[in-house]
Amino acid sequence: MSRRDSSQRGSATVLVLGVCLVAFALITAGAGLGSALVARHRAEAVADLASLAAAEVLMGRAAGAPCDAARRVAGSSGPGDVVVVACHTHGRVAQVSVVARPSGWVGALGAATVSASAGPAVRPAGP
Repeated sequence: MSRRDSSQRGSATVLVLGVCLVAFALITAGAGLGSALVARHRAEAVADLASLAAAEVLMGRAAGAPCDAARRVAGSSGPGDVVVVACHTHGRVAQVSVVARPSGWVGALGAATVSASAGPAVRPAGP
């Protein structure tokens, strides 16, 4: 029989714990990145829809105030998920900015801010 070196006892346990800690950190970071991406895409979709709703009012296809329509659309995406932070109209063009905060611990790091514009198509001048 061979004698084990007593200085190596338990070293595999420390190695396995280190690998598990690194794996946990990578999974947590990946989940946070996913949450941030979902918030960004959600903000883009809501900004597009809110600007279209405001443009519909400006074009006379819907009643009410353009920015109220934009806020109504953003509010229908869920309570507090996406909030309209700016709404401006220039002629028949509406520009809406929204903010979406990611869920979980990533929300403490910041929020996704997106702007979108909608209005009638501009035709190029010429014959």
